[in-house]
Amino acid sequence: MAATFECSVVTPEAEVYRGQVSYVVVPAHDGEIGFAPGRAPILLQVGAGSLRMTDESGSQKTLAVSGGFAQMSASGLTVLADSAEKPAASA
Repeated sequence: MAATFECSVVTPEAEVYRGQVSYVVVPAHDGEIGFAPGRAPILLQVGAGSLRMTDESGSQKTLAVSGGFAQMSASGLTVLADSAEKPAASA
């Protein structure tokens, strides 16, 4: 089994993220769901919240997302979000 999988986050305006990840947590409309390599295929409605990704180097990346759909398939995870942006930095 592969240790990473392809993750893509796309909005109507642009592709916000694409890369190899080892784990992703997506805010679904009814709670959070985690994705790891080898996860069974699923299609879900995205809610509002933090999409958290762990990349292949172990670094954490977070995007604030709202609405849309996410699909896990054999080729990876695709998140089609109504909006996605990096959260504002804390003071």
